Amino acid sequence: MDGTDSGKGLLINLGNREFFPKNNLKLMMPVSRLVLSITLTFVVIFSTSSLTAHPGGLDKNGGHVDKSTGKYHCHRANCVVPAEARVERGTVTVAVPKFRRREWGDWKDADNDCQDTRAEVLQRDSLVAVTFKNAKACVVTKGQWHDPYAGDQFQRAFSLDIDHIVPLEWANNHGGGTWPAERKQQFTNDLDNLVAVGAGVNRNKGAQGPDKWLPPEENFRCLYLAKFLNVYKKYDLQFFAAEQQGITAIATSCDLSL
Repeated sequence: MDGTDSGKGLLINLGNREFFPKNNLKLMMPVSRLVLSITLTFVVIFSTSSLTAHPGGLDKNGGHVDKSTGKYHCHRANCVVPAEARVERGTVTVAVPKFRRREWGDWKDADNDCQDTRAEVLQRDSLVAVTFKNAKACVVTKGQWHDPYAGDQFQRAFSLDIDHIVPLEWANNHGGGTWPAERKQQFTNDLDNLVAVGAGVNRNKGAQGPDKWLPPEENFRCLYLAKFLNVYKKYDLQFFAAEQQGITAIATSCDLSL
C-alpha cells in the first residue's frame, strides 16, 4: 500500500485498487448532489414539454396551428403570433385577415341623388312617406318604422341603426377578408343585406352569426335566417365546421337549406 497526493486529497493504492479516504468522500458529496439536481431538472423539463406538446410541426416563426382548435399559437420564446390568425373552415385550415372596418367603406350615394345608403333604407322600410331634414331631401329625419328584430315602433330616424344582416366582421372572417376593396364596399352597401332596426338590438347582435344570435322576435327568426342565407350564398361565404351543426338544425326547423 502506498499513498500519493492527487491534488484532490490523499489517494491510497491497495494493489490494483484505489480509493479516497472518508474525508475526501465528504468533499465529493456536494458534487454528486449537484449532478443529481441537474439530472432531475432535465427530466422534469423534458417530461413537461412532452405533456404539453401536441401534433403539428413548427413553422419558421416557431409556432403552428393546433388542429383541434384551428388557432395559431407559439412554442418558442421569440415566436410572434401573426396578425392573420388561422382558423378551421370546414375541413381546411385557412388564413383569416384581420378585420379592418375602414376597408369596408361607408354609405355611398349610388345614384347621385344626394341620398346615401342609409337614407335609401330608411325610405324603403318606413311604413309612411318620410320627412327630410330640409328641401334638399338628402337626410331622413322622421317616418314610421317597425323593428322586425324586437317588434318596436319608431318615428324618429336617429333612434335607428341600419343593420347588416350578415355583419361585416362576420363576412370578413368567413371568406370576405380576402376580397378586393371594391367588393367589400359593395357588400357594405348591398340593400339585400340591410334593414332598419332599433339601435339597441343591433348593438346587442354585434358581429354574431345565426348560431350565436337570432332576433328576440320569434316570429321573425326564420325570415331573418332566410335573408342571412340569401346573402351568404350570394357572396359565396362559408360557415366554419363548428357552426355548421347548429345552423343546420335551425335551418331545418325553418324548412330552409344551406
